[in-house]
Amino acid sequence: MTVIDQLKGLNTKTSLAISLFFLGLLAPGFLTIYLFKPELLIALETTKLLLFSIAITAPGILLPFVFSLITTRIVQVQRPELAVRLGTHLDWYGVHAITNAFTFYLLLWLSYLFQFSFRAFLVSVTVLLLFNSGFEVCRLIKLAKGGIPSGSIFDE
Repeated sequence: MTVIDQLKGLNTKTSLAISLFFLGLLAPGFLTIYLFKPELLIALETTKLLLFSIAITAPGILLPFVFSLITTRIVQVQRPELAVRLGTHLDWYGVHAITNAFTFYLLLWLSYLFQFSFRAFLVSVTVLLLFNSGFEVCRLIKLAKGGIPSGSIFDE
């Protein structure tokens, strides 16, 4: 069985999750390394480069995910009937991967355009990450109250 045959056999959810992994986690890490330390692309072997790229961008998905988990647990304790509106872990992953991709691509573009130092880039990422995490808590609370229509990007 060839790689093409295996790709044809993937369902929509798996394809979307893999695409979001690449676009929201792996590619921004590669671009960050390329922009600020391009010699590492040649110096590191593939496995280390993949892990390093993921390590750079993982906090942008993990921190909001933790806030989502905490918010959901609070809603489940206080108002269990509303918890079903908050979505699944896969839904959260989709939202956080898209947000992380937007954050990193925007800041990488600005860093390239205005020649930001790595420190300025890191501070910008941290500020936007904290802002995105707070926004995610507000979004989940509003979703639980019914202010936002619930749905999933992973619905087929």
